[in-house]
Amino acid sequence: CHENWLLASTTPVQEIVMDVAAQGLNALKKRYRDIVGVDPSDVELQGYYDQVSLALEMMKNYNDRYGGPLPDDFTLVQPEQTLLVPIPDTEHQLEGTLDALLRDAGGRLWIKENKTFENHPKINDLQMNDQFISYMWMLSQLNLGEIGGVLYDGMWKRPMQSARKLRTLDELFTREPLIWSPGEIFNHGQQLRDEALDMSDPEMRIYPNRPFMGCW
Repeated sequence: CHENWLLASTTPVQEIVMDVAAQGLNALKKRYRDIVGVDPSDVELQGYYDQVSLALEMMKNYNDRYGGPLPDDFTLVQPEQTLLVPIPDTEHQLEGTLDALLRDAGGRLWIKENKTFENHPKINDLQMNDQFISYMWMLSQLNLGEIGGVLYDGMWKRPMQSARKLRTLDELFTREPLIWSPGEIFNHGQQLRDEALDMSDPEMRIYPNRPFMGCW
């Protein structure tokens, strides 16, 4: 939905959600027919319909909160941009797909990362996210210009009105710019090299690696 909305920002977002939902429903019915031989009933599809209703409300609320798919003072470079970057000193590559690549008013590149969350994320956790800094490292290897950072764009998987509470638009969304120093990004690249060499070592032994707080 976000990708299609970025490419057609003047189209009402509800139309975009319903178009994506219809495509998903057709694919779901086809898989069901291929396996079972008949169409699924509405009772069996109710879970899908519920998710579509939630997606419609979430995207409408997003539009009400932000006014469109792009942050103010940003322009779209490319949605769903896949990168394939060689990992230095190895025979391997790192692949990743950015939800969107943006440019700010100062010409810096930003990675827009769309996420849904069950619980509000902590900024410290976002800053330590391995995926985000890996994207930053990949983009830095392409020499496309100055890089700003990652723009985390989070949506709470909740309706505004529930049986227990009426939420505000600000509660439903978290948009946070995340920035790393050049040194941090460089060091992350060194770590990626070490990880790739470790993973590809034919003599590597597989062993448990449990978190220090214990394993349940």
